[in-house]
Amino acid sequence: MSLERFPDLYRYRRQELKPQRVLGGISLIAIVGLCTFLIKKDGTSAGLLSVATALLFYQAIAWVIMAPTQSSGAISSERSERTWDFQRLTPLTSFQTAIGKLFGAPIFALTLGTFLIPWSLIVTLTAGTQYFGGWFRAEIALIGMAFLSNSIGLLVSANPSVKHGRTSMIVGPIIGIAVLAINSGLTVLDMTSFQQSTIKFYNFDLSYDYFFLMNLYVFGAWCFIGAKWEIARDYLEVMKPWRLSAFLLFVAAYVFGFVSHLTFNNLVLLLMALFLYGTAVLQPLDETSTLNQWLSELKGKSAQDRKSRPIWVFGYLTFMAVVLTASVATGLFTAVSLLLFLLRDLLILECGRYLKFKQAKSFVVWATALLYFVPILFSRLLPAAVVALFIPRSVTGNWSGTAEWIASSLGFASESPTTLLVINCASGLVQVAIAWGLATRLARSSTRNGSASPRE
Repeated sequence: MSLERFPDLYRYRRQELKPQRVLGGISLIAIVGLCTFLIKKDGTSAGLLSVATALLFYQAIAWVIMAPTQSSGAISSERSERTWDFQRLTPLTSFQTAIGKLFGAPIFALTLGTFLIPWSLIVTLTAGTQYFGGWFRAEIALIGMAFLSNSIGLLVSANPSVKHGRTSMIVGPIIGIAVLAINSGLTVLDMTSFQQSTIKFYNFDLSYDYFFLMNLYVFGAWCFIGAKWEIARDYLEVMKPWRLSAFLLFVAAYVFGFVSHLTFNNLVLLLMALFLYGTAVLQPLDETSTLNQWLSELKGKSAQDRKSRPIWVFGYLTFMAVVLTASVATGLFTAVSLLLFLLRDLLILECGRYLKFKQAKSFVVWATALLYFVPILFSRLLPAAVVALFIPRSVTGNWSGTAEWIASSLGFASESPTTLLVINCASGLVQVAIAWGLATRLARSSTRNGSASPRE
């Protein structure tokens, strides 16, 4: 990795790795390693392995707890010191800045942990060359934990709502301790044992330890991509429309690899729908056109404006593909109505962009929440067919049996699941049509009144 491509990393190296500080760190590591060796050494392989394990734990403290303390305040501290705006004026890309912050801000802690590697290797080889594989696996796990914890810290720091560097730096140790706590139930840092039990992921039987290692790097990469995306927003770079779709596809492919139970799948799809809706709510209005403007641009206006498409459009199309694929795979289509109700909610959110008062978006979000809350509140007293008019069938699956039993006790007819699904989908279509008509009318009214852009 050339430091000329990452000047931020070069700057951190000059600031953090001064000769006196590095010499002091080497001396500290030498003293700690020697004391650990003298205290725990008993002349046996078990004693030497306990020394190596202790050194690995010290390395984890440096990489997984100390390092995130710096990475979680890398950008937020510059915001609070008002130097971040000057860095945005440099020709650096978001990727160069993200790499520089990820490896540069915690460079001293990473260096301290690196100095411990020769110590633990020498002690492990002294105990026996047969333990080298366990030591190597432990080092790979430590690198993965450091990558994940520092990527999460960088993601927290890159969030524009985090204004104070000291506050965000408190998150760093919490992140590291959480990652180490997750690891405590596994044996990736134990060179004498290995998890023989397996976990079934699709048709593969994977070891718990290897599966854990894979997750460290995969989720660490997604956290790094999220941090880079936040930095790109500050740099006013053109945002790629496929990023949200790629993340939704990853979540679906990952979760569906564990179990194909209907209730579990419906829960995952519901969480994905909430994530997509939340993403649409949180997107600033100055980053995107309205749905009506984007559709007009597609019909013949300048192609350069298509980068301003609403962020939820491609995400919704991806979610539709996931729902239909899961429905065909399981042979059950109860989640299809979730597509219609989610589209209704997104269209209602678009309507809020044309309302002429300051907190229009908050008003629309709360109104949408009430559309679900009120029917859910009375779902145990209403017939299932009435509940199906307002709530997606995949959401009401947990209590529909109770609602149908109460309905039959009160003399109402008990509908079949197919009938309820048809009612649910028909109601969703009608509500989508109403929301679309309302959004179109508000857009025309806004244009007729000479409004250049919708108000938030």
